[in-house]
Amino acid sequence: MDLSQAEVKNLKYNYLDTIDLDLNHPTYGWIPFTASPDDAEEHGKAIYKKAIAGDYGPIAPFVAPADIVGEEALNILRQKRDDLLVTEVDPLVSNPLRWTDLGEEKQALIAAYRQALLDMTENNPNAAYTFSKETGDFVEKNITWPELNLGE
Repeated sequence: MDLSQAEVKNLKYNYLDTIDLDLNHPTYGWIPFTASPDDAEEHGKAIYKKAIAGDYGPIAPFVAPADIVGEEALNILRQKRDDLLVTEVDPLVSNPLRWTDLGEEKQALIAAYRQALLDMTENNPNAAYTFSKETGDFVEKNITWPELNLGE
């Protein structure tokens, strides 16, 4: 189906420098669509060329999402911290045989690591997440994670 002649509106660049828009599909009505010069379909390439040429009007610039800060950032940090406790600490400390086999030196390292994880919100009060155009995702800012090194 050739969609290159379809009506389009609400054009805006996305973080990949392709163009998000609404396309009036002949069967489905208005649908979200991303036009790209590298589209696998010819109509995608054609719509992109027409958009760049101004045939559909102006293209709004990409606007990165606002940074995540404050309590919302701390909640994300807490979730990651909790995941680390469950995946890295709990399997060691909740198994008495494994815990005993570690010996006192490694037990102390794990206990210190666990406490450092529990203290993450106090030690990183300015935690933030900022959008990265390179990854298309949020990346941590002002966050320092403890490391568990058991020398193995």
